[in-house]
Amino acid sequence: MDIFNYFDSDFKFDDVSFDLENNIPVDDFEGYTRNEIDRVLYNIFEEISPVRIRKEIPDQILDRIPFLKLCEYLFHFVEKSGEVKLTRWGNLPVKLVKLLYEQKFIAEPFVEQGLRKLYKEDDSMAILLCHKILDFSGILKKRKNILSVNRNKTKSISNRSDFLRIIIQAFALRFNWASLDGYGDSRTGQFGFGYTLLLLNKYGNIFRSSQFYSDKYRYAFPLLLHDFAYHQIYESRNIEHDFTRCYTIRSFDRFFELFNLVEETFTGDYFLKQTINIRYSAIFHDVLEFDI
Repeated sequence: MDIFNYFDSDFKFDDVSFDLENNIPVDDFEGYTRNEIDRVLYNIFEEISPVRIRKEIPDQILDRIPFLKLCEYLFHFVEKSGEVKLTRWGNLPVKLVKLLYEQKFIAEPFVEQGLRKLYKEDDSMAILLCHKILDFSGILKKRKNILSVNRNKTKSISNRSDFLRIIIQAFALRFNWASLDGYGDSRTGQFGFGYTLLLLNKYGNIFRSSQFYSDKYRYAFPLLLHDFAYHQIYESRNIEHDFTRCYTIRSFDRFFELFNLVEETFTGDYFLKQTINIRYSAIFHDVLEFDI
């Protein structure tokens, strides 16, 4: 079975039987049907998807999304400047990196605790991601190491909700989450992230452990554990533990937290989190809508 096409099958049904089969609730998918999960996997955020980004989101909600504000700030800076000359490595210039960080949209623990100096965009995960996502989204473009606004893309953006929708889709569907960690090039977390959103919608009203969500995610897509093990860079003593840690970092600590979709508590030091608990944020349902 192809890990990225879970619903391939050697079985043949007539049209009526096949339609009935795909609309029967499946225990492995928390009672959702194969058709519903198919739309979550392959049509996420589209009109036919049961998980969508709301079309009109009030400014008071958008102002509570730190990564959006960071991206907006960089976009408006480039727009006002006309163009920004990048370093020879294609990174944002140091002065701009410091200016972005000074806005304090997203603080970096390493920087705040004096463990790292802010010299370049790589020193701030949020600023690095902001640059990459605006590039992947097509909102900004690079030509000969010059960063500028892509007018062909931005003319279709009529409000801040449109801007948010574009950067969420770019982060979720175009950017490779595995490029940010040392867990190898598996699709853990990113494949089926819409299913994680379904789980949050269903169970996220109270704090539950990240292990709770990881177990349900892995139960729905068991081949992902094999994919994770195959792409591991370092030898693992406990592959299931490492899978959960990777899933938690990619899904909750990065994607969902950047967009303020989750709240998190943990024990231990920030850099070595233990007993991580998750629930959906106060704005989760103001940003996303669900049919199921």
